[in-house]
Amino acid sequence: MNTPERIDPFATRGVSDADHQATDFACAILMPEAPFRAAYLAHQGRLLALARAFGVPYSAAHRRAAMLALPAGAHHPAAGRWAP
Repeated sequence: MNTPERIDPFATRGVSDADHQATDFACAILMPEAPFRAAYLAHQGRLLALARAFGVPYSAAHRRAAMLALPAGAHHPAAGRWAP
């Protein structure tokens, strides 16, 4: 069965909607909204620091920030702006 490709900045070819839903669920469990928002403010939106605080990969903190419509993405060392 052919399904249209999702437009998702985190999508990887061949990853099903069920996989995306499972990832979103895991992010929500590991980084509940209220504590994540509080930590986001405390760390001034620095996703690497958030990832360390929650014990998750940077990509998971980035995804959770996007799920909560928080600005993200400029604080990863690979982006050239190291902000631990």
